[in-house]
Amino acid sequence: MTRALPAQWASWLAHLRIERGLAANTLRSYERDLRRYDAYLERAGRAQAGEVTRADVTSFVAAVREGGDGGRRCRPPRPPASSRRCAGSTASRSWRG
Repeated sequence: MTRALPAQWASWLAHLRIERGLAANTLRSYERDLRRYDAYLERAGRAQAGEVTRADVTSFVAAVREGGDGGRRCRPPRPPASSRRCAGSTASRSWRG
C-alpha cells in the first residue's frame, strides 16, 4: 500500500501547481520522485523529517544514480534530474550544516 505524501510535500506540490503554474507532467514527475524518496526513507527507518541526515540524502542520490533504490536507474551525467529528486528533501528544511 502506498503511503500518503507528507503534508509538507503535498503543500509544496500545490504551491507549484497554483502559484508557479507548472505543467501537469512536471508535477507528476515531482510527485513520483517524492514518493520514491519517501519509500527510500521508509526503508531506512526514517519516520520524521527531523530524523533525516545529510548521509541519508547523499545515499539516496547515489542509489538513484545506480538504480539501487528500486526505481529506474539514471544514467550519468544527469545532475538536474538527480537534483530534482532531492527537491522534496530540501524544500522545507536545509540539510546543509
